[in-house]
Amino acid sequence: MYGIANLVNQRLAVTISGAGPVTIGIINACLCLSGILNFEQTNIVAQAAIAVSDEPTTTAALTALVNAHGSVCVYPANASPQCLSSDPCSFSCTNGFTLSEDGTDCVCELPKTVAGGQCVMQSTMRKRSFGTGMSGCSRRERACGVPGQPDAWECVDTSRALDSCGGCLFSPPEMLLSPHGWMFGQDCTDIPHVLAVECRMSKCVVHQCRKPYRVSADRSVCEIPPLLENHRA
Repeated sequence: MYGIANLVNQRLAVTISGAGPVTIGIINACLCLSGILNFEQTNIVAQAAIAVSDEPTTTAALTALVNAHGSVCVYPANASPQCLSSDPCSFSCTNGFTLSEDGTDCVCELPKTVAGGQCVMQSTMRKRSFGTGMSGCSRRERACGVPGQPDAWECVDTSRALDSCGGCLFSPPEMLLSPHGWMFGQDCTDIPHVLAVECRMSKCVVHQCRKPYRVSADRSVCEIPPLLENHRA
């Protein structure tokens, strides 16, 4: 949460001993309370105000301007503030995230997934065949079947693969089956009405749903809010 003001054609006036309030110059800048110190070090009008009065007086004057013309901005995760004349609380999304449909959040949209705080494309799966001998998959990967290719398989990290979450969607070749068979996974992108979802620790975790649906309490599905459900009934 930040207090930020789009100061366009705003007069910066400071009190000078024996002279009263004096207008030093005009400010045209986006300014937040936390950025006043840096503003005083870089803005020529603020520096002139300090020169004819002092730093505490100038800081107080700038603080008063922000409080008088500012807005309280709340930014979502992965947002970078961008003060605009039309919207002081405007922001852009970083780390691969994109702006949500309603413009209030930064989301990781399909087919991307969240990994290490970044919104990235799923890592390319390695397709293999019997010519390679053993499966060749790492300890954290499973050998999963390839549709239409009975003798081929992919090495999939089913703990975070968006389309094979918790297990394989297709059975691997018989020679690679364990004595206990194989675990069927879930394609998180098939969850109805989902807009943003990730596979976390082998489970689909829903982050955002298309309106009017909302994320369920356990973050596994998109559900209709009770009020809308009752209205339908």
